[in-house]
Amino acid sequence: MKRDQRKQIVTVVLAVIAVIVFLRLAGVTCLIKYMTGISCPGCGMTRAWIAFGTGHFHRAMQYHPLFLLAVPAAGYVVIRVLLKARGIPAERFRKWDYSLLAIACAALFICYALRMADPKDTIVVFRPQDGVLFRWITWIKMILR
Repeated sequence: MKRDQRKQIVTVVLAVIAVIVFLRLAGVTCLIKYMTGISCPGCGMTRAWIAFGTGHFHRAMQYHPLFLLAVPAAGYVVIRVLLKARGIPAERFRKWDYSLLAIACAALFICYALRMADPKDTIVVFRPQDGVLFRWITWIKMILR
């Protein structure tokens, strides 16, 4: 990897971290949920990792049952980067890439659907009336009356 590429990657990572810190300081924990009032399929993932990191495995599973999928996914990405660095063309792994991505997406959305259907789940919620978009639309309707 060239020096310019590394510099660009570091810049992007620092920008993402800055945005996340800003949102956290503003009280926004999930931009999707903040804007729409609807939890995203990954809702609870960060809290799951925090709970896991502090030794609360059961609580981590409650936050997001699939949080451990991030470990093999990260491992796969590292392996792919190392293989690419050794000159192995990406085309040789295209089927694996698509297959693993499809499996991960299916697992994530099945889990999401099951959690959305569970009225006792307080982490994954459907409350569009709490979202900023709903409030903006309501405000615009009020002005146009």
